[in-house]
Amino acid sequence: MKISVITVVLNGEKYIQTAIDSVVAQKSVSFEHLVIDGGSKDRTIEILKANPQVRWISEPDRGPGDASKKGFRTATGDILCLLPADDYFTPTAFDAVTKIFARHADCKWVAGRCSMVDDTGKEIRKFITWYKNILLKHHSFSLLLTENYLSCQAVFFRKELLDEIGEYDLTADTEYDLWIRFAEKHKLYVTDELLASFRIHYGSHTTSYTVFPPKKAFRAVKKRYFKTHPVAVSIHYLNCIKIILCYSIINRLVKKPT
Repeated sequence: MKISVITVVLNGEKYIQTAIDSVVAQKSVSFEHLVIDGGSKDRTIEILKANPQVRWISEPDRGPGDASKKGFRTATGDILCLLPADDYFTPTAFDAVTKIFARHADCKWVAGRCSMVDDTGKEIRKFITWYKNILLKHHSFSLLLTENYLSCQAVFFRKELLDEIGEYDLTADTEYDLWIRFAEKHKLYVTDELLASFRIHYGSHTTSYTVFPPKKAFRAVKKRYFKTHPVAVSIHYLNCIKIILCYSIINRLVKKPT
């Protein structure tokens, strides 16, 4: 069993080495690390060249979603995972995940816990993590329709699923469309293991969160599922408003570098 990690990056010199190191630390499992760079102008390419264990390309793209698709097409592993350039895995993540896939022949995808940390690696926003973990523990397709509580850094799935679900939408720079399509067809195996950490810092995707990603995700869900799951989709709309308001408030607490 081989895991392919896809990292999308643009000007990620500050944290990408930590991401690379966290993949290399998974010594008991076969893996490859693919980095899709969108044309960085900082030291990112220099760092990638200094890490021969990484396979990478650097060229302009249409955004993180387009870059993720490039990584999926290039991957040679049985299992795929997305790791943003400013995040990192726990040392036992791959071992925990591959054991679940090996133990359950019908397992198509696995999700675990993901903590939130600041630019120094200190855990923050524990109340958000606690909330998402409760939802994760009670996962169902209908529940996932109401809100995205899965962190991409802690979701691993068989490559064959991409062929099975057909064309998917990553234009909102979110993997939510993938998770919904997977959940509609296959059971999600959930582990209590902490698999990754998600870094919040000034300039990260989350601190630049706007109304667009939640609205784009809602439109996709509404178009596909409102007729069959009207209550869940309506709750999803309310959760979009909640997410926009919450992130608008808490992101004010993220300090701008001096």
